[in-house]
Amino acid sequence: MYQAIEALSGGKSVITACEPDGRTYGPAIFRCHMPHWGYPPHIDSVRKREERTGYAVHRFQHQLAGVLMLQPAENRVFDSILYHCDWDKDKHERLEIGKAEREGIDPSGFQAYVEQAGIDKYHVTLNPGDLYLFNAELVHEAPLFTGHRPRMVMATFFGYSPDDHQIMVWS
Repeated sequence: MYQAIEALSGGKSVITACEPDGRTYGPAIFRCHMPHWGYPPHIDSVRKREERTGYAVHRFQHQLAGVLMLQPAENRVFDSILYHCDWDKDKHERLEIGKAEREGIDPSGFQAYVEQAGIDKYHVTLNPGDLYLFNAELVHEAPLFTGHRPRMVMATFFGYSPDDHQIMVWS
């Protein structure tokens, strides 16, 4: 995967993220999502959402997420919902997206906003072996599902900036 990203990057090197002192990040994580479980609407960004300035990956302007489906959940309707909704700190707090994520509640404020604002959304359904990459800085969610078989994926993040000579990968 690193070689493919490098080939598409216009001359950037692709490496597993590391700190200046040599500590390295994991290149990916395996997630086993059990039935009746999901991620409410959120964004993933070390730079924007979490403002973790003390980490090397904070330097990147943009963050992509990659998800490889290993085993789809039983009784799922779809695996993810991607919203064409840019993140903005005031909007995020006003719509209680962060509160929903922390407390595991249904963020009805966000769903009402999506309907009222006519925000486009895309339902993603993956088969085993499907890999999809998406802008992790747009609001997205993994809906709850029922049944007995868990959803199993391998996930990773990519950080990049137009003027940086590296692309870093981490989990």
